[in-house]
Amino acid sequence: MAQKTRDTVFNVGSGPNYRIKPEDFPFHKLSNPMNPTTVVSDRNDIASSQGVINTKFVDVIPGNAEDQVTLKPDPVFNVGGINVRRVEPRNAPTAINAVFNFRNFWDGRAQNIFNGVNSFGLKIMLLS
Repeated sequence: MAQKTRDTVFNVGSGPNYRIKPEDFPFHKLSNPMNPTTVVSDRNDIASSQGVINTKFVDVIPGNAEDQVTLKPDPVFNVGGINVRRVEPRNAPTAINAVFNFRNFWDGRAQNIFNGVNSFGLKIMLLS
């Protein structure tokens, strides 16, 4: 099985930590939306929520909120040799108006009432 090569080119903006502007969208531009055969530009970059900095897990520290990790050099997501957050490979929902969202997971399994055990909330408490 051939190893998939990772795309390290930023087509939108100047590289990692670029602040996306409204004029950068859409990434797939058509000359006429009614005629989808004429593509003006097509960029495979992802606009998503911020990810994590490239690290390697070392150990759990009992009583500490953070795990022990070591920084790993990131050949793609760095600015001047300093690691920056990677981009997530999916489009996450925005936090705007999230107060009105009762089922917070994409598939609707999280409930608005936490039962202290899992994401199923009041549904599981009523069944037991």
